[in-house]
Amino acid sequence: MSQFRSAMSAARNHGSAGTGTGEFVQERFTALVLILLGIVLGAKLLVLSAGGIDLAEARGWLGSPVNAGLMLAFFYFGMVHAFICSKVLLEDYVHIHGLKLLLIAGVAVLTTGAGLVATVSVLTSLFMALS
Repeated sequence: MSQFRSAMSAARNHGSAGTGTGEFVQERFTALVLILLGIVLGAKLLVLSAGGIDLAEARGWLGSPVNAGLMLAFFYFGMVHAFICSKVLLEDYVHIHGLKLLLIAGVAVLTTGAGLVATVSVLTSLFMALS
């Protein structure tokens, strides 16, 4: 009897979960912010490295609150972007439910850990330069 069903009736109630648009917009927004911050930070670092730089000068550069803030924003948006994109890929291509949840949790732990390490590193350089 199912052979007489139309394609529309077979597809009904098997559609979108309704969350894809939000993730799509978040991916594009974080990518745009990363591009803009990457250009700004890349230009600043290029100008800084043109004359040669040692570790003390690099820490001094990162000790500026503006530069540290830009770097923290870059790391934050980078980790958010990495998590969202990895989560979407895992949801699309891993079909074993338990494994999918385990991998998504692993990606969450990994991106959170990397973000914390980056934050502590930047804040350490900032507070060392300010004191």
